[in-house]
Amino acid sequence: MENIQYAEALEFNPVAESVNIEELQVWSRQPIKETLIPCCIGHTFTKHPGFPGEPVRYDIQDFLVDSSGISGGGAPMEPVIQVGLNESKKAAYFIKTDKCKNRFEVTPPKGTTYSFSSYLGRQSIHPHSGFYDAYPATIVFNGLSGTAPIITYCWFFIQNGRNDAFHFVIQGNFIGNISFDSISVYAMYPHRNFLPVISFYKPLSYAAPFGLGVTACYFLFGYSTPSPKDPGLFVRLI
Repeated sequence: MENIQYAEALEFNPVAESVNIEELQVWSRQPIKETLIPCCIGHTFTKHPGFPGEPVRYDIQDFLVDSSGISGGGAPMEPVIQVGLNESKKAAYFIKTDKCKNRFEVTPPKGTTYSFSSYLGRQSIHPHSGFYDAYPATIVFNGLSGTAPIITYCWFFIQNGRNDAFHFVIQGNFIGNISFDSISVYAMYPHRNFLPVISFYKPLSYAAPFGLGVTACYFLFGYSTPSPKDPGLFVRLI
């Protein structure tokens, strides 16, 4: 990722003093960034909803981000932020450790191929229905030690003709133990001139991980096993 200054998403404060419009317009031209910091890793263990006749398997999912809170960990997301999409041209999410930890460590059972997937996005508080334009996204595991990931899907979507919603959808696989400092997810999109120019946005997801059972914004690592015994976390903060 190139060296670039980012504007933090503004948290919504309904009792705050009014915002200077000129300052907000200047800010809105900056790339949109959210930094997500988990204080602990979320974990779920659930029976895989397979088809009749298939061997019974169980899903282990460890969450670096979980906006629902159901996994018991993972970084939350601010309920509402304020951003401007028309001139930002770039959106990014950063996932990193807090000040007490240095790295994420992933140690699956030996020989296990495991997946990672993520759904991160925002929707206007008062959205209009519509379809999305798609642009290639990039994911980087910063300071990676171990095998490189196999990226199978990595796209950024932003609503066509309106600034009501945007989201990232990312999937991939790893083999073997890895560790890394942080994760960067980002995408560029063309200049826009749509409404709303600046708005308040809540978390958006159309995906429901098996372990959560509800739609949520998330970043997870997971694998499946035939054993009915929960092996516990395989992702840790170190």
